[in-house]
Amino acid sequence: MNTESTQTLFLASIALLAVLAIARPHWILRPSFAFACLMSIVINPAAAFVMKPGYPDSPLFDSLRLSSVIFPLGVVVWVACTPFLSTIARRIGVSCRDGSLESGVLDRDARITVWIGVAVCGLLSAWYFTAVSFSSTGLWAVIFAAEKATVAREESLKLLDSVALKYAFSLGTTVVAMTTLILLTMRITYRRSLSSAVILIIIIGLLALIGITGARMPIAKAILAVAITYSLTARKRSQLLALPVGLAGAISVLVAITLWRSGKGVLDAGIGMSQGILDRAFVLPFETGLRTVQFAAERGFLDGANIRPYAMISDQRHIALPSEVYHAFYYFPSQGPIESGSANTCFLFDFQAGFGIWQGWLIALISLGMLDFILLAILRVRGWLRPALLSVLMLGILGLASSAFTTALLTGGIGLVAGIAVIAPMVIRKPRSGASRATAA
Repeated sequence: MNTESTQTLFLASIALLAVLAIARPHWILRPSFAFACLMSIVINPAAAFVMKPGYPDSPLFDSLRLSSVIFPLGVVVWVACTPFLSTIARRIGVSCRDGSLESGVLDRDARITVWIGVAVCGLLSAWYFTAVSFSSTGLWAVIFAAEKATVAREESLKLLDSVALKYAFSLGTTVVAMTTLILLTMRITYRRSLSSAVILIIIIGLLALIGITGARMPIAKAILAVAITYSLTARKRSQLLALPVGLAGAISVLVAITLWRSGKGVLDAGIGMSQGILDRAFVLPFETGLRTVQFAAERGFLDGANIRPYAMISDQRHIALPSEVYHAFYYFPSQGPIESGSANTCFLFDFQAGFGIWQGWLIALISLGMLDFILLAILRVRGWLRPALLSVLMLGILGLASSAFTTALLTGGIGLVAGIAVIAPMVIRKPRSGASRATAA
């Protein structure tokens, strides 16, 4: 398929997604459809329109562009063929806006979750600082030594020599701290200024833990998570503005941290840095996918060796593909002392590198579709915990645009969100009606 046809197909697909999102807004609550919309915004414009010097002029490139552009259409077919999951999504959306969730008041399940979350985050912080001093963290460097922020960010993770601590820190910050932060934010009210001040202090502590590595994205995700929760529970159209406001706030944080690290002001940064930020947001996601598939294709594809669980089952040596691609295409010794790095890419391209363009495309579509079933568990969750978990799940779906599927599932928090949604209704028992009346009295 030629370039013009691919571009026309992209424009048709994004128009279709826009129409469906307006006509059936509850579809956006399905992880598969949410990712299809995200992919059409941050990945596929470059797949359709960008041709940079150095891109391979080969049928492989054309096939990859086509497979990327039509992936959202495959998702639309899946969503249309599974209406019962769309019904579940609709029920979740209605329950979040039916008036049972009162702003400034947390229900029993949410209060218990907050206490557990604060305790877990406190223990996690203590464990983390046994391995890393605060002056060695990326957050310290961003605030007090911006020129060292990149190196400090790497070191604040490398110093975690315990595998258990690495997984605990990743899951704790992406799920536990994020869920707790959302619930506490919903608890803030002007009617109880003293308790709200205490909650605000705890929220600042949670933000510090989430952003302790100095990376830009975690803090931006926290802002976006709160905005998503507000939008999910909005009972007035005006309250839906929380989402674009939150998105603008998240982007502002990303830009502000970038400028702070560079030591430049907004005027000093100029067009060059603005172009760099836009390239990183809208060009690099497809480019890393192209380089990932190109790297694998030059070696006859990888037979799934880049997917750790599959490599273990099939008795293959695991290939750390993001690191290999980084060293093959992006690292040059003249750039500085950081020799380690990862060219992370969308899970679709990771599957394609492992199994081939179209086999990987199908595996990616099936894997993404399976995530919709998490909604069955979230439907059973009660109170404020339901929109909070759904918001954190959406952040995990956002991570699929820049990570392998198993990474997003295990360390990106998607699997833990599903686990909490299954376990929470069983562990946090619904109080008996008599006990509820006594508590209310």
